[in-house]
Amino acid sequence: MNKIILPKGYHKDNRYDKWGNIILPNGQRMKGELFYDESVQKVLSEVLYLFTDYVKYPRTKHFTWSESINKDDDVLYDLSVFEDKNVIVTEKMDGENATIYPNGYFHARSVTGNSHPSQSWLKNFVQGFCFDIPTGWRICGENLYARHSIKYNDLESYFQVFSIWNEHNECLKWEEMLEYCE
Repeated sequence: MNKIILPKGYHKDNRYDKWGNIILPNGQRMKGELFYDESVQKVLSEVLYLFTDYVKYPRTKHFTWSESINKDDDVLYDLSVFEDKNVIVTEKMDGENATIYPNGYFHARSVTGNSHPSQSWLKNFVQGFCFDIPTGWRICGENLYARHSIKYNDLESYFQVFSIWNEHNECLKWEEMLEYCE
């Protein structure tokens, strides 16, 4: 075999098992789309202990008219998925993606990345509510504490939630997320 061909949404910088689970450099695995399928659970039963509960936030796709599309960016060419649907549009802010778990652990895009001094505010913030996050859930948002290229004034919080995921890796509906955040 000379060339590895991956399905859409999979990236050559990751290593995968045959069920689409990402294999991390330390041998742990991140749960892929098929992980919760009963037949996959049976096959993986001997190695379930290798799976981490931490999840890398999915890449955001660009529209074809986006002003800056790089070679490694994902582009959404077919917009029919949005037809006859209610669509919530949010503004991308200039911060750091962060995912928060019930045990108080949080990470930026990389599940195994190192922490940075600019994350100290978020570390303290998380300790005030992480125990209220249900087991298996995670809260994703933008950490705006550190200034990148834009300085924000008058924010209610330096952490802006944009999605909450349940124990089955299903994203809550926007209204449910807003209610949870209240």
